[in-house]
Amino acid sequence: MTSLSSFQSKVDIGTLFERLLACIGGILSGPTVFGGLVALIALRLALRPKSILQDIDGPPAESWLYGNMLQLMFPPSGSFGTYDFPWQERYGFLYRFKGCFGENRLMVSDATALHHMLHNPTLFMHGPVIDNASHLVHGSKAIVTYHDHNHKRLRSVLNTGFTAGVVRGYEPLIRERARIIGRRGRHGATSTLPPLVTEGRRLSHHRL
Repeated sequence: MTSLSSFQSKVDIGTLFERLLACIGGILSGPTVFGGLVALIALRLALRPKSILQDIDGPPAESWLYGNMLQLMFPPSGSFGTYDFPWQERYGFLYRFKGCFGENRLMVSDATALHHMLHNPTLFMHGPVIDNASHLVHGSKAIVTYHDHNHKRLRSVLNTGFTAGVVRGYEPLIRERARIIGRRGRHGATSTLPPLVTEGRRLSHHRL
């Protein structure tokens, strides 16, 4: 206790803390932190397990940072399919493309494969990005956010309202609502949106 008291009397605790922070700040300078981040990224990429998608043919990446994502999401012409359709013609209905940071991704356009994936949710689950987006947009109790037996249960209940016979019964109602919306639409686009929303809600709840 005597030595500690004498130490505190000679060096103020606040001053000692400031000196310690200055020392750490001098060691962890900007270039040091940047170099550490680069080293961590390089180590992560070196230790990344080899993906089976690497053996699948696909388009070359524009860059390591963005891969092919800019081509898919923001094509220069601004129209959908600028790159998708040529890639599909060249590489087929299933090909590999690059995501951000060199990640391998798979593009599936084959109808049989998509049917198998959609009907096996336990094997082909939503990724975390899609799952979080579905929860944010639709809520936690929507059919698109439920999985496994809960999704099957809700789908079986809702399918009864969309059979061929039931849908044919909707035709007169849909035609009637379409004529009402068409007449209201002639008054201008600005006054059409609220009636469209109202009629859409009434139609969605009719006979369900």
